[in-house]
Amino acid sequence: MENKFRIVIFVNDSNKTGYSQLEVGYGEKAPQSQTCIFKNYYFEGLALDEKGKPLNGRISVFVENEKNSTEFYDGKWNIEISACLIPGEIYNFKFLLESNESKGFFSINQVGRF
Repeated sequence: MENKFRIVIFVNDSNKTGYSQLEVGYGEKAPQSQTCIFKNYYFEGLALDEKGKPLNGRISVFVENEKNSTEFYDGKWNIEISACLIPGEIYNFKFLLESNESKGFFSINQVGRF
């Protein structure tokens, strides 16, 4: 938008991150003048079944047009993805976790880094 204001509030407490975003503006959208920067984003976690037993399987991460997948064992997974993102913009990283017993999906919002 030609006249646009964005207010973003980030909270990080007890290893849990949350955010709220408000965008206010009017008029036509202005042409994009920012350029993306390639960075590596690293994520890790633990995959357990409903009884608390560690799973073996595969995890995939998706953001924009990028994707990466890797195998994991004993519940512990870590994955890295290289993506060209605009610093300061908020991106939705989507995760697909698959094991022989089940599938799971979750997503997190992450700010593009400088």
